[in-house]
Amino acid sequence: MAAVLEDAVTILRKRPRSRAGREVREWLASHDTTWPFAYERVCEALNFDPESVRRELTDQSPTPRLPVAMPAFEILGLAESA
Repeated sequence: MAAVLEDAVTILRKRPRSRAGREVREWLASHDTTWPFAYERVCEALNFDPESVRRELTDQSPTPRLPVAMPAFEILGLAESA
């Protein structure tokens, strides 16, 4: 599950205006829990608050200025709890 969230963060960081970037933003905005890899299910499995992570990811500028080498969980400030 962590890999799913990390992939989403990577896409938002490296290709925010791509089709994949749009799909990640739609995935983040969804409150659907019927699909095993739905955003809220992924957060639940990782014991993360979906709203906090969503806010952290969507509060970024359209082109996030995040260090390329920094792992996704460090970017989100979740490294200690991951």
